[in-house]
Amino acid sequence: MTDPAMIRPGTAERLRAPAGSYLVHLSGAQTGGALAVAEYLLPAGGRSAPHRTSTTATPAVAPVR
Repeated sequence: MTDPAMIRPGTAERLRAPAGSYLVHLSGAQTGGALAVAEYLLPAGGRSAPHRTSTTATPAVAPVR
């Protein structure tokens, strides 16, 4: 990525998931595949089923309370 990416409030793409939804704030397409920023939203009392992901990236997790 050579140019900064501009992200405007309220422009995240919402994707459905089995137990909630994702908000994609910055996609890999916007960064040349270098980075993606997504927020996973679960309904109150909801949780994701145990699973494993295959990726070379290190996820950064910041719980919101």
